[in-house]
Amino acid sequence: FSVLVVGADHTDWDYRRNLSLPAFFYSSDIAANQKDKSAYFQNRIALNDATHAIFGARRQKTDIDMQERSFPTPVQEQSDKLTAFETGIRHALDSAWSASARWGQSFRVANVDDNGFTNTGTLLKPQTSHDTELAVERRVDGSQLRLAAFQSLVVNEIHFLATPSFGFFNGANTNLPPTRHRGIETDLRQSLLESLTLTANYRYTQAKYREGTFSGFDISGNDIPLVPAHRASLGTEWKARENLVLNTNVRYVGAQRFDNDQVNVNPKMPSYTVADVRVSQRLGQWLLAFNVNNVFDKQYYSYGL
Repeated sequence: FSVLVVGADHTDWDYRRNLSLPAFFYSSDIAANQKDKSAYFQNRIALNDATHAIFGARRQKTDIDMQERSFPTPVQEQSDKLTAFETGIRHALDSAWSASARWGQSFRVANVDDNGFTNTGTLLKPQTSHDTELAVERRVDGSQLRLAAFQSLVVNEIHFLATPSFGFFNGANTNLPPTRHRGIETDLRQSLLESLTLTANYRYTQAKYREGTFSGFDISGNDIPLVPAHRASLGTEWKARENLVLNTNVRYVGAQRFDNDQVNVNPKMPSYTVADVRVSQRLGQWLLAFNVNNVFDKQYYSYGL
């Protein structure tokens, strides 16, 4: 079989932001327009009974103009032609095991809010990412296991660069130097009893700057802030009786760099482990749920600057 989807779209955005903060001696009156024109397609095809493939692409032209009228400043204009695509294949090795591969490219265009606060005062460049994933999966009655290796090469990542401040301004948007995220991930779902299921996940990520400078320092090979190398979770799902389910989950997050520590000079934020519980009861079309996060009242922090 083959399923083909073809389409096109056109969007036209007008934006106005009038901001006045006398206490901070600041005012801003931004008018902006963004036009997007794109065409896309996606094709899913069965090459044979064991092998399925997918391929799709999107071509987009984006035109942005923006002006700060309170000063005033000249109109800033930017036009970009962008391409996103995805191609993948999945092959059943036997009745239980399968292997898959995926390669793609994506993009993100800064919106007017992103461009309204930039560290240079100019329009941000589009963010692009090239992504690759290889995976194997095993499915049998009551058991599912997936192992995957991945890599993402990101250029001009759009990032809010926070700045410690007691005033109104506490950061600006910017394009980061080129980065690389790569690692492995494993997922397990296993039925232990008819009413009890175990879930587990582990993810290792190596996130580095491939090149570039920050505040005058070379950050090539440095860790990317706020990306822990290790994440893991272990959970259970117990169907105590019909329509009554008890879920438990323990989450581990490894040490990570503080935000803005692109130079990697500060100690890392410590790792932490927390446990959550959820009880749910279905009553006809209603679902009642009670959640307790951080059951043991663990003191931790997941963000720092």
